[in-house]
Amino acid sequence: MLYQADVVTMVGKDNGSLCEEARRFFQWFRDQGCRVRIQMKAYGEDRVRLHFALRRGLYCHSAVYSYQQLGDVFRHQLCVFLAEHILKVWEPFLLDRLVKTTRLPEAEQAGLREKSLRLLHYGTDHARRPEYVHYEQSCRLTAALEACPALGRGCFFLEGFLRFRMKTYMRELAGVVKLVLRCRRRLQAYEAYMGLLRQYMAENTSLTETLHVQFYPGGGFCLWEDDGTCLCDRMSLPDEEAEKDLLLDTVVAAAPRRVIVHVGRVFLPHPMVKVLKDLFRMRLAFCSGCVICRGQEAAPRALPEDDP
Repeated sequence: MLYQADVVTMVGKDNGSLCEEARRFFQWFRDQGCRVRIQMKAYGEDRVRLHFALRRGLYCHSAVYSYQQLGDVFRHQLCVFLAEHILKVWEPFLLDRLVKTTRLPEAEQAGLREKSLRLLHYGTDHARRPEYVHYEQSCRLTAALEACPALGRGCFFLEGFLRFRMKTYMRELAGVVKLVLRCRRRLQAYEAYMGLLRQYMAENTSLTETLHVQFYPGGGFCLWEDDGTCLCDRMSLPDEEAEKDLLLDTVVAAAPRRVIVHVGRVFLPHPMVKVLKDLFRMRLAFCSGCVICRGQEAAPRALPEDDP
């Protein structure tokens, strides 16, 4: 016997083909002249016991590895296989269990679960490709499995391994759910705030039919009516929050029926465009070809299809 291990894992949707997947994964060792035995048996109501065994063959076909070295390679590959199994089966299961503890309605749990999985797949840096994030997670789990002395000695329980030896990983899963939940609550509060502002404007008499908005490249903005009456013209403000508060106060007080944002010839992103889009929805229009826009050297981007 070169190497053997018994692993207890959960019954997932893919466990019907788990043995076949494992046999394909370890086919290379058969090509080297070894005998590989993989069996799966029921272990309780919702668990299975996987038996992995590597034995000598009649001839060693490898010109590079001895039988002893093939046993060491087999243990490493077993850790790789189990790491992928954790990411494929255990991670969604553990995440689902964490989502259920929030006690949200089932429909909202589904959205929370989907966003949490997306954050796990892409990481906090959304510029990275998901396969890179997956590879890093797989390497970390593989290294932890290789360092665990219990693997290969009696029954190795994957759930116990995750609970007691991967506490950092478990905290990361819980942290992802908490982060998505906080973002959800902030979004709900933001939408409720926008709803109150829309209701306030609907209940008050509109002071102007159309309100024009121009953002300055260096900060600040200008608001004026169709007849050229300037309501506010600020070239500089202490910070972005002060600019947002002043703009909302002025716009809500005017309660216009329609808002036109002049984007100019050079498009640059501006955070307040999204606020105006959320506040006025279909009553928000964009202009880039008038005399004012053609005279701008640089103005923030405000295209309707964009999500700033």
